[in-house]
Amino acid sequence: AIKHQRSVAIFSLEMSKEQLVQRLLSMDAGIDQQRLRTGWIEDDEWERIVFAMGTLSEANIWIDDTAGISTVEMRSKARRLQAEHGIDLIIVDYLQLMQSMSGSGKRNENRVQEISEISRNLKGLARELNVPVLALA
Repeated sequence: AIKHQRSVAIFSLEMSKEQLVQRLLSMDAGIDQQRLRTGWIEDDEWERIVFAMGTLSEANIWIDDTAGISTVEMRSKARRLQAEHGIDLIIVDYLQLMQSMSGSGKRNENRVQEISEISRNLKGLARELNVPVLALA
């Protein structure tokens, strides 16, 4: 997203927004995530951190860390992001933590069927918005 100036929506069910931003900052600055978290930063690394923070703040990345988000909620949020900002990629981390609702509004009894339904819904979202959806499992 940053290097190619693309707009990305990330639905993170596994990590909080803060954890994900810290990971992105660590990667962009080239600093070990544990050292960044604990504050054991060398003087020369602060410049890289500040530069990475500036780069990340200007990136078109939207992070939603709603726990247990359903495909219906995700579709609604993705549509809004597409309409307001135009997104080039949707990332879902982590597929098995998503909730899917059957037509009656009840959770499916069979988890395999539920994951299949979630996958179909994500494929439908990709087609509707004409955007690739990368679902991590």
